[in-house]
Amino acid sequence: MSGNPQYELNQTLIAWDKQLLEQQTVNMAAAIAEANYRSLKAKALTTAKFKDPKVSLGLAEALADADQEVANALTERLVTAAKADTVRSRLQWFRAKADAGRSEVSTDRAASQLYSTHGRDA
Repeated sequence: MSGNPQYELNQTLIAWDKQLLEQQTVNMAAAIAEANYRSLKAKALTTAKFKDPKVSLGLAEALADADQEVANALTERLVTAAKADTVRSRLQWFRAKADAGRSEVSTDRAASQLYSTHGRDA
Protein backbone atom coordinates (compact mmCIF):
# COMPACT_ATOMS: atom_id res chain seq x y z
CA MET A 1 0.00 0.00 0.00
CA SER A 2 1.26 3.40 -0.90
CA GLY A 3 -0.75 5.49 1.55
CA ASN A 4 -1.95 7.48 -1.45
CA PRO A 5 -5.77 7.29 -1.57
CA GLN A 6 -5.95 7.97 -5.31
CA TYR A 7 -3.42 5.22 -6.08
CA GLU A 8 -5.27 2.76 -3.84
CA LEU A 9 -8.59 3.65 -5.48
CA ASN A 10 -7.05 3.13 -8.92
CA GLN A 11 -5.72 -0.29 -7.86
CA THR A 12 -9.18 -1.21 -6.54
CA LEU A 13 -10.81 -0.16 -9.81
CA ILE A 14 -8.30 -2.19 -11.83
CA ALA A 15 -8.95 -5.28 -9.70
CA TRP A 16 -12.71 -4.69 -9.94
CA ASP A 17 -12.47 -4.55 -13.72
CA LYS A 18 -10.60 -7.87 -13.77
CA GLN A 19 -13.31 -9.36 -11.57
CA LEU A 20 -15.97 -8.17 -14.02
CA LEU A 21 -14.18 -10.03 -16.80
CA GLU A 22 -14.01 -13.14 -14.62
CA GLN A 23 -17.74 -12.80 -13.98
CA GLN A 24 -18.44 -13.08 -17.70
CA THR A 25 -16.38 -16.27 -17.91
CA VAL A 26 -17.91 -17.83 -14.80
CA ASN A 27 -21.46 -16.93 -15.82
CA MET A 28 -20.93 -18.52 -19.23
CA ALA A 29 -19.57 -21.69 -17.60
CA ALA A 30 -22.55 -21.79 -15.24
CA ALA A 31 -25.00 -21.38 -18.12
CA ILE A 32 -23.30 -24.15 -20.10
CA ALA A 33 -23.31 -26.45 -17.06
CA GLU A 34 -27.01 -25.77 -16.48
CA ALA A 35 -27.88 -26.49 -20.12
CA ASN A 36 -25.78 -29.66 -20.11
CA TYR A 37 -27.44 -30.92 -16.93
CA ARG A 38 -30.94 -30.24 -18.23
CA SER A 39 -30.15 -31.94 -21.53
CA LEU A 40 -28.68 -35.05 -19.92
CA LYS A 41 -31.53 -35.31 -17.43
CA ALA A 42 -34.13 -34.96 -20.21
CA LYS A 43 -32.39 -37.70 -22.18
CA ALA A 44 -32.29 -39.96 -19.12
CA LEU A 45 -35.99 -39.32 -18.43
CA THR A 46 -36.86 -40.05 -22.05
CA THR A 47 -34.80 -43.25 -21.97
CA ALA A 48 -36.51 -44.40 -18.76
CA LYS A 49 -39.97 -43.73 -20.24
CA PHE A 50 -38.99 -45.41 -23.53
CA LYS A 51 -37.80 -48.56 -21.73
CA ASP A 52 -41.03 -48.76 -19.74
CA PRO A 53 -43.86 -46.46 -20.86
CA LYS A 54 -45.80 -47.34 -17.70
CA VAL A 55 -43.06 -46.08 -15.37
CA SER A 56 -44.22 -43.17 -13.22
CA LEU A 57 -42.70 -39.75 -13.67
CA GLY A 58 -41.37 -39.91 -10.10
CA LEU A 59 -39.58 -43.19 -10.76
CA ALA A 60 -38.27 -41.91 -14.10
CA GLU A 61 -36.91 -38.83 -12.28
CA ALA A 62 -35.24 -41.04 -9.67
CA LEU A 63 -33.70 -43.21 -12.40
CA ALA A 64 -32.47 -40.09 -14.22
CA ASP A 65 -30.96 -38.70 -11.00
CA ALA A 66 -29.25 -42.04 -10.36
CA ASP A 67 -27.54 -41.93 -13.76
CA GLN A 68 -23.85 -41.20 -13.19
CA GLU A 69 -23.55 -38.83 -16.15
CA VAL A 70 -26.55 -36.84 -14.91
CA ALA A 71 -25.11 -36.79 -11.38
CA ASN A 72 -21.77 -35.52 -12.69
CA ALA A 73 -23.55 -32.82 -14.68
CA LEU A 74 -25.50 -31.80 -11.57
CA THR A 75 -22.26 -31.55 -9.60
CA GLU A 76 -20.73 -29.38 -12.33
CA ARG A 77 -23.85 -27.20 -12.36
CA LEU A 78 -23.74 -26.71 -8.59
CA VAL A 79 -20.00 -25.97 -8.55
CA THR A 80 -20.20 -23.39 -11.33
CA ALA A 81 -23.24 -21.77 -9.69
CA ALA A 82 -21.27 -21.49 -6.43
CA LYS A 83 -18.35 -19.91 -8.30
CA ALA A 84 -20.74 -17.41 -9.89
CA ASP A 85 -22.11 -16.54 -6.43
CA THR A 86 -18.57 -16.04 -5.13
CA VAL A 87 -17.73 -13.70 -7.98
CA ARG A 88 -20.95 -11.75 -7.39
CA SER A 89 -19.99 -11.36 -3.72
CA ARG A 90 -16.52 -10.16 -4.67
CA LEU A 91 -18.05 -7.59 -7.03
CA GLN A 92 -20.21 -6.27 -4.19
CA TRP A 93 -17.10 -6.02 -2.02
CA PHE A 94 -15.23 -4.13 -4.77
CA ARG A 95 -18.17 -1.74 -5.13
CA ALA A 96 -18.09 -0.98 -1.40
CA LYS A 97 -14.30 -0.64 -1.38
CA ALA A 98 -14.40 1.70 -4.39
CA ASP A 99 -17.09 3.83 -2.74
CA ALA A 100 -14.97 4.09 0.41
CA GLY A 101 -11.91 4.88 -1.71
CA ARG A 102 -13.74 7.65 -3.57
CA SER A 103 -14.80 9.12 -0.25
CA GLU A 104 -11.23 9.00 1.02
CA VAL A 105 -9.91 10.64 -2.16
CA SER A 106 -12.50 13.38 -1.83
CA THR A 107 -11.58 13.95 1.82
CA ASP A 108 -7.88 13.96 0.95
CA ARG A 109 -8.44 16.54 -1.81
CA ALA A 110 -10.50 18.75 0.49
CA ALA A 111 -7.78 18.57 3.15
CA SER A 112 -5.11 19.38 0.58
CA GLN A 113 -7.09 22.35 -0.69
CA LEU A 114 -7.65 23.63 2.85
CA TYR A 115 -3.96 23.18 3.66
CA SER A 116 -2.89 24.96 0.48
CA THR A 117 -5.08 28.00 1.13
CA HIS A 118 -4.65 28.29 4.92
CA GLY A 119 -1.17 26.95 5.59
CA ARG A 120 -0.04 24.69 8.39
CA ASP A 121 -2.18 26.25 11.10
CA ALA A 122 -5.49 25.44 9.40
